[in-house]
Amino acid sequence: MAVADLVFQTLLDRGYHLEGCHHVWNLADSKLWYLSPSQARSFLAMTRASDYQQSVVIPELSLLSEYLPSLARHFSSQTTLNLVDFGCGDGYKAAFLVGTFHSRFRWHYLPLDVNAAFLRQAGRRLNQSNVKLVSFPPGDFLHLSPSQLSDKLSPCPSLFLLLGNTLGNFDDKHPLSFIHQVIRPGDCFIVGNGLVPPLSSADLLAAYSHPQIESWLFQLLALLGLHQQDLTYTVRFVNSRVEECFRFRRAVTLHHLNQALQFKPGDLLIIATSHKYTLASFRHCLATFFPRLQIFTNSNYHYALAFAFC
Repeated sequence: MAVADLVFQTLLDRGYHLEGCHHVWNLADSKLWYLSPSQARSFLAMTRASDYQQSVVIPELSLLSEYLPSLARHFSSQTTLNLVDFGCGDGYKAAFLVGTFHSRFRWHYLPLDVNAAFLRQAGRRLNQSNVKLVSFPPGDFLHLSPSQLSDKLSPCPSLFLLLGNTLGNFDDKHPLSFIHQVIRPGDCFIVGNGLVPPLSSADLLAAYSHPQIESWLFQLLALLGLHQQDLTYTVRFVNSRVEECFRFRRAVTLHHLNQALQFKPGDLLIIATSHKYTLASFRHCLATFFPRLQIFTNSNYHYALAFAFC
């Protein structure tokens, strides 16, 4: 199925709900964010933007820098580890982790992503003498069976990464359930996610209002033939999640797959969501599957990093 066909069919399948007199269509699905080369390029540009760096990248890397040394003690008897990188992107954070341990371990690196270009970039970034690349075709890891992933792992212990708010992109616990089925005794799972600000969501919304985020997310709508002048980018905090949306400025009819969808002024397209946990709900969510937990937060309690052990 062509990319535009997939996006349009997702709109048809999900339909809309009403907020007052306006239709709200939910296209928020991380599998749709990196399908085309232009989406992938825009995403990487967005991750380098100052606001995103300050809200996600820097807090996460700071927590990793501070607490990864304690993880080395967990693996003190090991010389080789599997490194499974869910939603690897360009491999930047996996490379940071490997670099933090210096030459302490040899790694079997297994990057997973829906975008083939990301997999290639991650492989190149971790092309090091102590890293062996384990190839996997592009796709949604949640469409794998646990045995398909397990069969790719070496007998040594594994370190699983779910970083960069990836957990928050899901409205259910499916990623945790999947990893719980794969993880083995002696393994560790690292997850990083944003927290609900203790006092105000204003700073949180500001971090998602950056023009480069708007540019990246609009690429999905451009695949459908929509025009930026017909839409206004807006961000809101609803039901403990940030929703990144486009609101129609005027009436638009979208023709595709021999069908037509009509949008009225004020109708809303939700393109991305990012669930934000309280510290207590983050702990509870993880403890459902991983009772052995260590959770760390940055000083303003905006970001959390968890080490979960089997």
